[in-house]
Amino acid sequence: MFINDLVTLSLSPSAHAHADDTTYTCSHSDSLKLEQLCSVDLEKIHEWCVLNRMTINIEKSHFLVFGKPKNKICLKIGDDILSQSNNTKLLGFYLNDSMTWNEHVEMLVAKLQRNIYLVKLCRGYIGTLLQGSSISSLSIAISYLGLGYKFISVYHKNIF
Repeated sequence: MFINDLVTLSLSPSAHAHADDTTYTCSHSDSLKLEQLCSVDLEKIHEWCVLNRMTINIEKSHFLVFGKPKNKICLKIGDDILSQSNNTKLLGFYLNDSMTWNEHVEMLVAKLQRNIYLVKLCRGYIGTLLQGSSISSLSIAISYLGLGYKFISVYHKNIF
């Protein structure tokens, strides 16, 4: 059994854990000071990982800078250089460095379009499916249909 006590380290700003993901946040108006603060804390995180015989997956790790820093920021964990990204997904939300919701809205629209498409495919069968059932059954049916979206979208001509 593993217990993530990384969030108990005395880091300058904060670390947040959700399930098996940990997010480290830091802020400063001066980009040089920001890099310095982050580097000190990332060294603490690296030491914690070594002590706990854990490794950080560098391919899945990156940093995001909100705003326009005056200087290029370079961050490392141990000997590995972290890549800078202009967007990320955090707890289901898509964030970008310009602080707009464009990626998140696009993802929601795509998800809604997929579910509307599934309802259209099944509209002739929903009445039969729900005969004598409640509206919550419709929600459950759509959820199950969403899981099989790829199958339905590829083979729907053969099914219906």
